[in-house]
Amino acid sequence: MSQDVVRFDLGFNSGGTASGQATETEWQRVEEAFTRGDEAVVAVEVEGARMWIRVSQVAWARVHRRGSRVGF
Repeated sequence: MSQDVVRFDLGFNSGGTASGQATETEWQRVEEAFTRGDEAVVAVEVEGARMWIRVSQVAWARVHRRGSRVGF
């Protein structure tokens, strides 16, 4: 069985944004770094690509935890 997918939007201190989908496990690493207040850069596999997130530069995050579907 595949892992749940987390859709997310990030807003950066500089005003830019990024969006994507990651597995629950991948996104959990980002959340843990936010909670700790790390200066860390967290690498996440996002839709077949790798995204590096410097969590100290993230101003806000929106997470959509419902299952994503294509079609009806």
